[in-house]
Amino acid sequence: MTQNDNANIVETTVSTQRVYDGLILHIDHITNRLPNGKLAAREIAREDREESERQYARRRARLLREGIIDARWYFGSKDLAQGPDNETAYDLAKACAARPQAGELPKLLLICGAAGSGKSVLKSCVATQWFTHSSAEIICECTCSEIANVSLQRNHRESDADKWQRWVKSSLLIIDNLASDGRDSLNSFEIQSCGQLLREHHRAGGCLVVTMTADADALGEQLRARLGNFVYQSLLEYNVDVIKLIGLSYRRDLD
Repeated sequence: MTQNDNANIVETTVSTQRVYDGLILHIDHITNRLPNGKLAAREIAREDREESERQYARRRARLLREGIIDARWYFGSKDLAQGPDNETAYDLAKACAARPQAGELPKLLLICGAAGSGKSVLKSCVATQWFTHSSAEIICECTCSEIANVSLQRNHRESDADKWQRWVKSSLLIIDNLASDGRDSLNSFEIQSCGQLLREHHRAGGCLVVTMTADADALGEQLRARLGNFVYQSLLEYNVDVIKLIGLSYRRDLD
């Protein structure tokens, strides 16, 4: 910083760091003839705010592109019908979107229901609320078959190893249509892969949303038989809430 003839005017060089998609870049801001450097501070604050807005827009665009959130479905949406029949489901889903308190177990919201009952609507509402609370946190969605494929390749392909770690470290992980592809149960490798991911994710402190196409009464021992004991016990490590959706949503009602 150099002083010129005017006591209130300075030439300022300010070095700052910016983070772009995980890369730290060093940027020099050179501002000439600024009154006491205040203009420089305001300019840096403006650039920080604009970069934060750009990062928010990029993250939101990625979640929309990947189908994790849907611009139509969020808590409070006029298209999301609420009534006595779905009040409990709505409240449980909204509670899952709130961060666990210190000392609480990570939350698991298990959403069960037939095709068209509103599972995708509800999990999108949770993901949107989570993103709104903290856009910088990692939100991921995967299926059982994806988990098995990545688990098989992660020791051989760096991209799959990175994807596995992203799932593990996600603050909210959504497993969509777990054991819902028409089969009666998971195979042994799927059980091992899904159970391992659930254990690692739980240890990392992340919360979980799982959707399943299942009968409302197909829980308990029937669910254990369908998922395998390792996956079933891994799910029970979370603080579990179960929502059973009945009927068809027609993309308005939740059940």
